[in-house]
Amino acid sequence: VEAVREQSHIDGVEKALKDPKKTVIVQTAPSVRTSIGEEFGLPPGTNLTTKLFTAYRKLGFDKVFDVNMGADITTMVEAEELVERIKENKPLPMFTSCCPGWVKYVEFYHPELFKNLTTARSPQMHSGGAYKFWWAKKMGLDPKNVVVVSTMPCTSKKYEARNKDMYINGIAPVDYSLTTRELAVMLKKHKIDLPKLKPGKLDHYGIYSGAAAIYGASGGVMESALRTAYQMLTGKDMPRLEIKKVRGIEGIKKASIKIGGKTLKVAIAATPKNAAKIIAELKKDPDAYHYIEVMACPGGCIGGGGQPIPSTMKIVAKRIEGLYKIDSSMKMRKAHENPIVKEYMDFLETRPKKLKHELLHRGYSKKKKFE
Repeated sequence: VEAVREQSHIDGVEKALKDPKKTVIVQTAPSVRTSIGEEFGLPPGTNLTTKLFTAYRKLGFDKVFDVNMGADITTMVEAEELVERIKENKPLPMFTSCCPGWVKYVEFYHPELFKNLTTARSPQMHSGGAYKFWWAKKMGLDPKNVVVVSTMPCTSKKYEARNKDMYINGIAPVDYSLTTRELAVMLKKHKIDLPKLKPGKLDHYGIYSGAAAIYGASGGVMESALRTAYQMLTGKDMPRLEIKKVRGIEGIKKASIKIGGKTLKVAIAATPKNAAKIIAELKKDPDAYHYIEVMACPGGCIGGGGQPIPSTMKIVAKRIEGLYKIDSSMKMRKAHENPIVKEYMDFLETRPKKLKHELLHRGYSKKKKFE
């Protein structure tokens, strides 16, 4: 009966949009653009990216940016950490950490893995922090008057946004997180017929690469990071950007990826049940893998708890196909080529080390179930 629902952020977002003192930014997660069409009767996988840009402006958002820009930052930070761990014999395997559901699972049940989790913040936290502490400064705005709204396929992103461990100088990088379903509710409430809108444009500081677009698919985070890690390890671009071995909707995927003279053993797990199998495997053989991606939902974020219902694996596969089409159609397909990310990283080099670290990295702590 759908009695269990997300805690709605719609009222908070609409209040911010009506406040003339606030500059309200919206940023879209990769998965939302190929799934929200289902709420308007379109087939799964339909790419509504540019129509969403128009819809956001009709809702009254001041700036239309993108979580994908934050995904490119995550890729840069994560790839750099992977390369460092490999070169300096630091703890391996390295696990991804951009899924708050997976992170919470580790904090509950496997604190022994803290040393293995990458310290990179998630995409929405990276872009939210960049917009409040970098873009706001460029625009002469007080970060306290900048409101960042993320549209997400995920209910756990609400927890991440409100998690005070993620705050920087007492400021939340993301103020509100709307699920795909909530966004559809807002659009229908304001009589905005998304499929009939004309294409709109993304604001300059939301620019992203094709590598960011595939973050929503299980294996996409790893593929994005390996495209950049390859360049960092070899000084050359990866000959073939599509890593077919890490793609697909299987709950567990394994592969050996050659980078220069090294062979990286990788694994991808979707859902905690499958993550538990990989963890059990590591207990028997700690050297089984170098790099492991884990997502809490079937198929990755694209099958998230905030997505349109129903969400069968057949539907999830169509949504994923839409994400890979976005990537393959883009000229810029590697995170390290993103000029906005380069500009932001250069800016961070001029900031105090503590602030730079807090904007790019995070820590972990053992949690009890009631927290």
